[in-house]
Amino acid sequence: MNKLLLSLLVSILAIGLTACGGGGGGGGGGDPVPTPTVAVTVPLLAAVQNSVGSSHAYNFNVSGFWNTANNTLTGAGSRTDSAGVSAIVGGVTYIKVTGTTTGTATAVDSTSLNLNQSGVEYLNPTTFATVIVDDTNPYAVYSTYTYPATVSVGDTGQYATATLYSSSAKTTVVGSATLTYQVLANNSTSVLLKVITNVYNTSSQQTLQSITTSTISTAGISTLVSVEQYRYSASGSTPYYIKYAQ
Repeated sequence: MNKLLLSLLVSILAIGLTACGGGGGGGGGGDPVPTPTVAVTVPLLAAVQNSVGSSHAYNFNVSGFWNTANNTLTGAGSRTDSAGVSAIVGGVTYIKVTGTTTGTATAVDSTSLNLNQSGVEYLNPTTFATVIVDDTNPYAVYSTYTYPATVSVGDTGQYATATLYSSSAKTTVVGSATLTYQVLANNSTSVLLKVITNVYNTSSQQTLQSITTSTISTAGISTLVSVEQYRYSASGSTPYYIKYAQ
């Protein structure tokens, strides 16, 4: 069975709000932003805080392809994320969130994929921004950033970058990542939030793109819509597209 390592490099803006890691969809980050009759504004920071303070668990179905577009995937799995707890790493106090994904998917050619994945995310206890994501390999260290208190339909931009290391020793850089977001129209009381993570190797070749889509309501409540990920062949790996949806 192939071990499919879905990157958790999506920060709490994606992990916490949707209770799921991973994401992607080639070109999906360039979708046009629709203009609603009334521009809805939602409390993003409050939604992040609400999500970090609660545990999450859900089941999902899997679709996509392995290697070629006609070698489609089907499968299922589950995801759990812990509520944030205080933790000290290297003498620094963080909020620690632990996430675990389990599941399998099978392609038309009978290739079987192991979706099991676990990781730990460490957040700034004041701003709730991601500081470290530890998937063992990679080990990601994020640039300093803050979440806007509110976002409105049409908002977009890059909010963080990350350096990827082969381990927590941080002796070997294996790549980098950029994280951007788009706020799209949904209805009169919520918006669609897309978080796009682009991952690059040390030769600046893109190896992954992840997109997590969720709704955020004017009451500061988030709900998962989908999590997608493309892996590209630039690294010599087998390309794939995988989508998690409830």
